[in-house]
Amino acid sequence: MAKEIIKTKSAKNTIIKYTRGVSYTTSVKVNGPLDASEYKYLGTDKEPKSFDDSLRNTVIIFMRILKGNGYPYRPSYRIASNNKTGNESLIPKLKRVFSLEPLDTFYVCAEFIQMYHLMKLRKSKGASVEELIQWAFKLGNIHQKALLYLKESDIQTKVAKNSRTDPDIAESITKLAKTDMTAKEAFDTFVNDIDGEEIYIKNDLAVKYYDSFDNKKEMKFKTFQNKLSRQRTDNKQSSKCSDN
Repeated sequence: MAKEIIKTKSAKNTIIKYTRGVSYTTSVKVNGPLDASEYKYLGTDKEPKSFDDSLRNTVIIFMRILKGNGYPYRPSYRIASNNKTGNESLIPKLKRVFSLEPLDTFYVCAEFIQMYHLMKLRKSKGASVEELIQWAFKLGNIHQKALLYLKESDIQTKVAKNSRTDPDIAESITKLAKTDMTAKEAFDTFVNDIDGEEIYIKNDLAVKYYDSFDNKKEMKFKTFQNKLSRQRTDNKQSSKCSDN
């Protein structure tokens, strides 16, 4: 972790910036009045962030997405500097270990992270303005592609995991009515069947789920219990008719 002491106009105040990779933290010790230039280190400045700050924050967000889903997220600086004896770089590792395709959501996130570090590396090596502009265009295209797939992935996840129609609800209750489960046991299975979430509405147990239009729906346990009971009654009557 690199440490940088920020020069301030006040001799009594100390500001130290700690940098690790693309993220940083700032330690501020205040023993005297702050001047205008020092307020930004306390997060109180109203000035818009620079392009570099916004870009770095985007990289951090993508790194957190990868890390939160169990993927490697740090690029290999040795590979980036063309040292082939270094560690395996991020993109080949994602492809080899996780069998990810180039347009996979996490693949494009990793591609953006690595492209960002390659561009910074070329800049530190004295790349020309023309070359850096080319890098910037590549980075912008990859960023748009990543955002597109993140949005598409989020929509597909909601549709696949959360969206349930009324026939789905009825089918699950009909299936559960044929079992010997208690109402609570059946309710627990019902919650899993519809990819719902157990909640409490004014101390009453309920399930929250989403319909095919992404509208939030709720069903109290008592309502489920009544539906299950009616379905079991209907099943018994149907069975008696069949016997007769």
